[in-house]
Amino acid sequence: MYYVLLEGHNYSYEIYEMVTLYFPQEKITTINSEDELPVYCRYIKSFISVNEDKIKGSCFLYHVESGVKNLISSSEESLPIDENIKKLTKHCVKITAYNMLKNLTGVNMPWGILVGIRPAKIVNDLKSKDSSIDEIKDILGDKYRVREDKINLVTKVSDISYPLINTDSKNISIYIGIPFCPTRCVYCSFAAYPIKPYEKYISSYIEALKYEMDELSRFIDGKFKIDTLYIGGGTPTSLDDDSFYEVINHAAQKFHVKSLKEFTVEAGRPDTITKEKLDIMHEHMVDRISINPQTMNDDTLKRIGRLHSVKDIIDKYELARKYNFNSINMDMIVGLPGETEEDIKNTLDEIIKLNPENITVHSMSLKRASKLKEEIISGKEDNLNSDNIYDALMEYIYTNLFKNHYTPYYMYRQKKSAGNLENVGYCIKDKECLYNIQMIEEKETIIGIGADSVTKMVFTNENRIERYANKKDLTEYINTIKESTEKKIKALGMLT
Repeated sequence: MYYVLLEGHNYSYEIYEMVTLYFPQEKITTINSEDELPVYCRYIKSFISVNEDKIKGSCFLYHVESGVKNLISSSEESLPIDENIKKLTKHCVKITAYNMLKNLTGVNMPWGILVGIRPAKIVNDLKSKDSSIDEIKDILGDKYRVREDKINLVTKVSDISYPLINTDSKNISIYIGIPFCPTRCVYCSFAAYPIKPYEKYISSYIEALKYEMDELSRFIDGKFKIDTLYIGGGTPTSLDDDSFYEVINHAAQKFHVKSLKEFTVEAGRPDTITKEKLDIMHEHMVDRISINPQTMNDDTLKRIGRLHSVKDIIDKYELARKYNFNSINMDMIVGLPGETEEDIKNTLDEIIKLNPENITVHSMSLKRASKLKEEIISGKEDNLNSDNIYDALMEYIYTNLFKNHYTPYYMYRQKKSAGNLENVGYCIKDKECLYNIQMIEEKETIIGIGADSVTKMVFTNENRIERYANKKDLTEYINTIKESTEKKIKALGMLT
C-alpha cells in the first residue's frame, strides 16, 4: 500500500497507473495531510504548480519508519504551457511519478508512461496530421518515454495498418459472439460458459442470436456496406455440427458473404474442430480461421485446462489446410504458468514450422476474473518469470518471426500483462486480418451481436465514439433480446 498526498492537483488515478506499472498488485490510498500517515508506510507526495509560461511538477517517495520520513526517490519536471492545461497537468503528474519510480528501480518500462491499449493509434493519428516519421519517433521517446525498440515495433505496425484504415463512414464490420467453450482455461476472464453445464441454453441463445441478426440486417441494408464479418467467442466451434451450421448459415445469408472483404471464424481449440465444421465454413465462404494452440507443450495444455494434445493441434491444422482458406491464424501466449524459456521457444518454433499466414503473440495478462489470478494471489501458483526474461523472449520471438517473413501488422496492450509488454499480430505479406486493424484503430463502426458483445459507433466527422453493450449474462441476453435490439437500432440510427 502506498499513501499518496496531492498538492496542486487531484489526479490520484494517474499516480496509481504509474505505481501499478512497476508494482502490479499494489494499491494506493489518498490522504489529505501527513497527519494521516501510519507510523510505518510508503508515502508518495506529488506536487504541481503553474505559472504564466510553465507547469512544474515533482514527485517524492518516502519510507516512513517510526513516524520519521526517509526520502528514497524523487523526480522533477518542467514543461511549457500549451492550450490544454488539464491534459498537460495529467501528463506532468505521470512523468514525475514515472521518473521517480524509474529512479527507484532502475527499470525503464518498454512503453514508458503509456497505459492505453492502442499505441499504434497514436502513430497513425500523428501520420494523419502529416507528422514525419522522425517527429513521431521523437514524440514517442521524449513525451511518452517509450523505449527505442518499442518505437521501432509500433512504427512498423503502422507502416502496414495505416494504409488499410477505413475512411468511409458508410463502411462497417460485424462481430458475432458465441460465448461457449469446451472448458474454461485458467487464464480466461471472458464471459465464456463451459458448454456441458450450459447445453440447455444453446437453442434459446441461437434463436436470440438469429433474431438480432434479422433485425440488424434489415437496418443495415441500403444504409451501410459490410466490410468484414468476424465470429468469435468463446469458441464458436464448441457448438455441435448442426448448431454451428445454423449460426454460420444464418450469418452468411443475412450479411451478404459474397461481397465481404473478409469472413473470419475462430475455430480456436482443436478438440472442437470437425471435418463437418470445416465443410460448413468452406461452403459459406469463410476465408480466415483461427486455430489457437497457445502453447505447443503437452504439460502446459493440461495445466491450463485444455483437453487436447499438441498432436491434436497439428492434426487439425493439417486437416484445415486441405480447405485452402485464405488465411489461418495461430495464437501463442508468453507467460503461461510453469513454462520455461525453452518451452516458449519450442512453441514458436513448432508454430513457424506449420507456416500459418498469421501468428498472434500474446503477453500473459492476469485479469481480475481469471482463475489463474486467484491462484497467484492465494499463493497456489507462482507469479511466473521476471520481466527481463519476458522482454528478451519477446525480442527473440520478433527476430525469429521476421527471419521467417512475418511482419507485425496490428497490436494492442493489456494492463498487468507479463513484463508490461504487448500483444502483436504478425502476418506474411498481404495476409493482414482487416477486422483486427479496424477494431484496434476505431475508425470504422463495428456492430456487436450476441451476449457481452459491444457495438462501437464511429462518428468520423466529430472524432467521437459511442458504445452500446449487449447484456453480459447469458439468460438476461436471451430474455431481453427484443428490447435490447430495439434500443441498439435506435442508437445506431444516429449514424444515418
